Amino acid sequence: MATATITKNQLRLEFDNGTTADGKQKFKAKTFSNVNTSATDDNLLVAARAIDGLTAKELVKTKKVVTSEINE
Repeated sequence: MATATITKNQLRLEFDNGTTADGKQKFKAKTFSNVNTSATDDNLLVAARAIDGLTAKELVKTKKVVTSEINE
């Protein structure tokens, strides 16, 4: 039976970066690597809110990017 082991977590924050000429929203993303693999979703949301408080642009999306290794 295959099992997956989390090898890497990243926190990706997407900020409002205005609109394009045709009115579509633009985003500016910042990715934080080497996030502890034991960090909970609540921990990541608290960190995202703290970072948002330090930036001029509005935080629009918070994403967790998980990389796993699948073994037999």
